[in-house]
Amino acid sequence: MAEVRLIVCDVCRDPTRTTDRYKIQTGGRTVTTDLCDQDAAPIVELMEKIKKVSPGQKTRGMARVATMEEIEALKKARK
Repeated sequence: MAEVRLIVCDVCRDPTRTTDRYKIQTGGRTVTTDLCDQDAAPIVELMEKIKKVSPGQKTRGMARVATMEEIEALKKARK
């Protein structure tokens, strides 16, 4: 006998929407969830913001980490 699985969004449970699986890790906890595009929008938006950080700049969460040389160069560029 064949088994059929229907994966629905963990938030809206709408069976007509396609989903993607997201794995979020923080503070030693891991959560895996299936979300439709609409309910995943805040996560995708955050991922896009983080991705837009200039190459060479490392991030820790949303805070940027830069060397003193990079900070000084940014100061000069703003003048």
